[in-house]
Amino acid sequence: MKPDLFVYWHAAPQAVKAALDAARDFQRALRRDHPEVVARLYRRSDAASEQLTVMETYCAPAGLGAAVQARIRDVTWCPGRRHVEVFEPAD
Repeated sequence: MKPDLFVYWHAAPQAVKAALDAARDFQRALRRDHPEVVARLYRRSDAASEQLTVMETYCAPAGLGAAVQARIRDVTWCPGRRHVEVFEPAD
């Protein structure tokens, strides 16, 4: 099993810059400690709610180990509730 993690959350307009900076810092530190991890950060503006939706993605060639998954799940810097989804390749 080679799970990938997809994490999404929402930020209010006044919290966007600080939240994205914190997410980038977290991903940079994670990649420093686990160079095999590929971490990406995406954003989508939700015009109807005036909030920003942020998507973090994490994967590794051999899959994400339990310790890495726990580190990703247990962050404290996020201004909103993070929703963590685990997917496995279909092939």
